[in-house]
Amino acid sequence: MAANPVNADFDVREDLSLTIEEFDLEMNKAGYVGHRLLPPMPKDKKAGKVPRLPLEETMQDIDVNRNPDGSFKLMTLEYSSDSYDTQSKGLESQIDDETLERYDDLTDAEARVSRLIEECILRAFEIDVVSYFTTPANYAASRTTGGLTSWLNAASAAPYANIDAEREAFFLDFGKEPNALFLARSDMRAALNADDTLGRIKNQNFQDARPGSLNANAANLAQALDIPEVIVANSLKNTGNTRNLSRIWPVGVAVMAYIAQTDDPAEVCLGRSPVWSPMGVVDGDRIGVWAESYEKPEVAGSRVRRRANWGRKIWHPEAARLILIHGQANPD
Repeated sequence: MAANPVNADFDVREDLSLTIEEFDLEMNKAGYVGHRLLPPMPKDKKAGKVPRLPLEETMQDIDVNRNPDGSFKLMTLEYSSDSYDTQSKGLESQIDDETLERYDDLTDAEARVSRLIEECILRAFEIDVVSYFTTPANYAASRTTGGLTSWLNAASAAPYANIDAEREAFFLDFGKEPNALFLARSDMRAALNADDTLGRIKNQNFQDARPGSLNANAANLAQALDIPEVIVANSLKNTGNTRNLSRIWPVGVAVMAYIAQTDDPAEVCLGRSPVWSPMGVVDGDRIGVWAESYEKPEVAGSRVRRRANWGRKIWHPEAARLILIHGQANPD
C-alpha cells in the first residue's frame, strides 16, 4: 500500500472536478439507483446536527373544538435532534513522465486517468447505498417480506397482489403510500411476463399485451402495479483482478420506498446522502467529486487524486420495505 505524501503541494483541479448535477447525470447513465434512494444533500460542514420533528408529532388526533371559555386547545410539538456525518473517500493514480512522453501529453493523460478514478468513486457510492438497502439485516423483521411465489413463475406469480399487500402495510407504518419500487432489470422483465401483470395491462387497454408485443419498460410495470415510479437498477461491478462481473443490485430483491421528490432537506422521505466539498458553494451548487494533482519527483511523475465526502442518512427507516420477490434473495 502506497504511503500518503507528506510534503507534497496539492493543486485543486476544478477543470477535472464533478458537480452535483453531473454526479446525478453520470450515475443515471450508468444504470445506478443509489442517488435516487438517497439523493445528494450538499452541506457546508462534514458533520453536524439538525432538528427533527417526529412523524407522530405531525399526525396527532387533537380535539379542535372551542373551549367554553373561548380558547382552543394548545398544540405542543416535541422536537428531537438528529445528526449527519460524511466520510472521506478517494483514489489516486500515478502518471509516469516517460509514459507521457511516449504515448500522450499531460492534459489528455490527466483527463483520462481522472475519468477512470471518477467512475470508481461513483461505483463505490452505488455499491455502498445498494448494499445497505438490499441487506435484510438492515430492516426490522416487520419490514421484510419473503416466502412469495417467485415472480419467475409466470403462471402463478402475483406481483400486483404482493405489492398491494406491502403498500397497505407501508402506509400504516409510514403514513404515506410508497412512491417508488426499486428492482433489477431482469426482475422487471419477470414481473411484466407474469400472467397476473399481463392481464392487468390488457384490461387497461393501453398496451398490446400479446407475447412479444409488450414493451419491457418501467412505465408499463408502474402502471400495472399502481405505483408512481418503478426504478430499474442495471449496473455491474467486477470482483478481483480477473473478469468476474456481477450485478450491484441483486436479483430477487425489491425495495418499496418513499423517496425525496424535491431538494428541500426538510421533506419527509427515506433519507439523503450528505455531501461535503472544500470547493464552496457557487449559485447553490457544490462540487461533488473534486480533483487534485501533485508532483512525485522521486518517481519522475505526478499523481491525480479524486476525492469526495459523503455519508448515508436514513431519516425515516419506516419509509422502506424489503421484498424478496423470488422467495429469497438470489444475488446474480
